[in-house]
Amino acid sequence: MPLIAGAILAAPPLAGRARAETATAEEAARLTALANQTMPPPAPGEAPDTTFEPAGDHYRMTVRTQRLLKPLEILGLKLDLGTLSWKQVRQADGTWRADAMERPPSTSSGFGVTSRTQFEGTEESLYLSADLQRLIRSTFTATRARVEQKRALVDATETSRDIRFEQTTDVAADGSLTYRLSNRRSDIQGKASVMPGAAPSADAIDYRAARETTDVTVEGLASGPLTALWSYLVAHPTRAELAAPDSALLDRLEAALPVFRRISVVSSMDGFALEPPGLSIGADTGTIRVAASGPVAGADAEFGLDLSGLSVKGPIPLAGLIPQSLSLGLKVAGLDLDFAARYAIQSLDIASDPPLGPDALTAIRASLAEADVTITLSPGHVRGPGYDIAWEGTLTMERGVPVGKATVTAAGLDRILAGLSAPGAPPGTAMVLTGLYAAQALADKDADGRSRWVIERKREHRVLVNGRVPGFWRR
Repeated sequence: MPLIAGAILAAPPLAGRARAETATAEEAARLTALANQTMPPPAPGEAPDTTFEPAGDHYRMTVRTQRLLKPLEILGLKLDLGTLSWKQVRQADGTWRADAMERPPSTSSGFGVTSRTQFEGTEESLYLSADLQRLIRSTFTATRARVEQKRALVDATETSRDIRFEQTTDVAADGSLTYRLSNRRSDIQGKASVMPGAAPSADAIDYRAARETTDVTVEGLASGPLTALWSYLVAHPTRAELAAPDSALLDRLEAALPVFRRISVVSSMDGFALEPPGLSIGADTGTIRVAASGPVAGADAEFGLDLSGLSVKGPIPLAGLIPQSLSLGLKVAGLDLDFAARYAIQSLDIASDPPLGPDALTAIRASLAEADVTITLSPGHVRGPGYDIAWEGTLTMERGVPVGKATVTAAGLDRILAGLSAPGAPPGTAMVLTGLYAAQALADKDADGRSRWVIERKREHRVLVNGRVPGFWRR
């Protein structure tokens, strides 16, 4: 959900009670002006994006999202949330609580994908700061959701139950925000049908999951500069306006850097199954972890994947070697993304398509290649019937020269070799076998019988395996 749509949905944990008051037209007008102060005024004769109306002991707040979301179309995205409306009650401490929301089904399209989402049995509440400028907490629940997607050759439908979506924001001492998102749902059922030409195919792919959880944290979010940037885009929603000689777009973009200090995403799924025709692929649990700093000097990024209880049922080659669990982690550190981001912004030519030309991309790639980057392969493993392979290592680019060390251990290598040598192995297996036999010859043995390879890349371009130069590496 884009920034402005997220701002439509956030607010604070309040211990206060509703303030006893009678809504007035004068206060509704003041609140309307307050809610719209960060966005450019609408065209003459058009209603403001956000309006308040008195309704007895509360106000009715209405947000027309069409103009607020129009800048996304420059990126090839179109998000239609329609007109949102909810009951707004002032609390005893001056903050606001909103509920009884009315929202139409939402649609989105972009990059060849059109999506429509509809919820049933919804309940929603959100809390806003006293000045209506910050969403501090919001909670959304639904008994059922249905998503329909259309792509060039694929139609997909997905349903889920017991959806719970929560957002919170906290203000740091420097004025930046920490944003947190938590999403939970269960009983996920989906189907994707391939559409070759105009005729639907019977070869649909079914998938399901018992539960899915996603947690997102964004620290150091530059909410002020980002709001100013979005306001400028709302006021200048076309490529021609942004490409004008007096355009302030580049200055606004650079002022928003580094956008955020750090972002992390953790998404987990239990009881997952993917069922193409004649095949079933399943996992008891799966977790993806992504974390990254903002575009700063010395930036870093991490990725992790954990799968357990893997299974494959169906007529596939090498079925006896299918892994049962996998753990993979990778971290990259030392990238100068501050230079890359600023150079990209100053090189933008909004009137061109694409707006960032090949010369700028070449310069950015060259700057990243010159960085002293460290790549860390976290301790990981892949395990299957009768075998276990583990690894870890670090590689540093020192002025363009890779220097590092990795350790790989394996138990049950004979089991893998036997499986690859069995009748009916797929084409290309012979090359894999040749490589594995060569690796086996280079291995040292641990006390517990595991094969071990310590692989070193020296600055003088030498590669050592267990302290020895492999025969194929000798000049």
